[in-house]
Amino acid sequence: YRGDNARLERFRRELPADEKQWDEFFTANFQPYKAAYSAISADLGELSRTAGLHSDEITFNQHSPDARGLMEVEIATAVEGDYDSLIQFLDKLEHSNNFYVLDSLTLASSSAGKLRLNVHLRTYFRTT
Repeated sequence: YRGDNARLERFRRELPADEKQWDEFFTANFQPYKAAYSAISADLGELSRTAGLHSDEITFNQHSPDARGLMEVEIATAVEGDYDSLIQFLDKLEHSNNFYVLDSLTLASSSAGKLRLNVHLRTYFRTT
């Protein structure tokens, strides 16, 4: 019983610091949703362009925000080019300042001997 109470008290003492860390991470890593769609579109366009790829339309599927105001958004797009350009794109995506979770990649052939990479990502926006 004493051990449980000691752990509970430690949890109560550390909770404000943990919440502060979460708030800092939340603010630093997730964009406000009002400007986020255009920022993500611009970022993905720039990543594909600097890698030398042609990109398709970007589609978004927005989910309801959770209790903290974090909204999950699914992103689908496709890029076309040669193999080296596709690798550059993925490297740039990994090192982007935006937060992306890569869900799936599908590689297919395209016209004129190019490769087509279908990309499905997730990101999160803050609503608060």
